[in-house]
Amino acid sequence: EGKDKKLLVGNMDQTPIYFDMRRNTTYHYKGERSIKLIRTNGHKKRVTVCLAMLSDGSKLPPFIIFKGQNPPTNPCQKTCVVASNSNAWITESLMETWVLEIWRKMKIDEKFKKLLILDHCSSHRKDKIKDLIKEDSFLEYVPPGCTSLGQPLDLRINKIFKDKLREYYEEWISKLGLLKSNTTKNGNIKAPSSILVIKWINKAWSSIDADSIIASFKAAGKTHFNQK
Repeated sequence: EGKDKKLLVGNMDQTPIYFDMRRNTTYHYKGERSIKLIRTNGHKKRVTVCLAMLSDGSKLPPFIIFKGQNPPTNPCQKTCVVASNSNAWITESLMETWVLEIWRKMKIDEKFKKLLILDHCSSHRKDKIKDLIKEDSFLEYVPPGCTSLGQPLDLRINKIFKDKLREYYEEWISKLGLLKSNTTKNGNIKAPSSILVIKWINKAWSSIDADSIIASFKAAGKTHFNQK
């Protein structure tokens, strides 16, 4: 009890992911008078993905929030958690689920204590959530307006993650998305399925390497340090 313990720093952040992940730019031949923008019927459909990582380079399971009464079938039950609510956003109730089912269930070496870094999202600052986290962890909030400087996920990992998702989307749209069999009766392109989006999220998160995560914590000034 009297010995120093190292502090294992964690960071969780949520980011919206749209089912239509097309780029804002197009490629076409010089001189063309009309350009067709490829867009699916899911351009307004989105999920919220809560990503969490640790300063030793490890990752926690993605927490994916869909809109609706019931979440879709989860094809990656061993590596991600799927939930739903009326607006596909992180509410106090779902934040409690994240703390209990993901943060509190992670296994770490006994030589470490835990610190969780969160931004000032309202669901992060509810008294019940604070109390749950503080039962076994330290808690720190990034000052408002400073997430681009002090939140490791915002510094580089969120961009790497979304770039990966866009790669998977573009590969899908070029091979399967534009097939006639993937159009509605009105001729619109069908958006990728919820199951496919879950698989992409899981794959993209799995692809992010430990060195990038550690570098993000260092850039934010949040690394292992001794805590009495």
